Amino acid sequence: MSKKRGRPPKHGAYSETSLIPLQDKKLKLIDDILLGERAMISPADSIAKELLARNLAKVDLIDKFLAERGLFLNLEEGRPQPILKVYWMALNSAARLCEALGLTPAARARLGLKVAQAVDLASQIQEAKRRAEIDKPNIR
Repeated sequence: MSKKRGRPPKHGAYSETSLIPLQDKKLKLIDDILLGERAMISPADSIAKELLARNLAKVDLIDKFLAERGLFLNLEEGRPQPILKVYWMALNSAARLCEALGLTPAARARLGLKVAQAVDLASQIQEAKRRAEIDKPNIR
């Protein structure tokens, strides 16, 4: 049995020509989702959004590669495709970035709880100030 020599087939995960257009589409999708959620996103979040878009684009490209070629290089030996390591790293990074940007139900619940606590604290402060004004003696 002879082994094939040469370069492995290209999957496109590192190809700038394939990755950038897909990344731009993902970034637009992320912006649309955040806009729909009325999330408070600052310009400082743009790096996290771009990283998320890049990782989601990598995951899509690798999904296509694996759909065409399968998960294993050699099924009998159980050798997985080497690109799976990049796939899992991109998927894990995307999941963490989604969490950081409030794009998961758990993250939104935590953010909602913090917002609710802040609103409650603000209303308590307002009420305390109002009572202090009422209780203050009127000295002229």
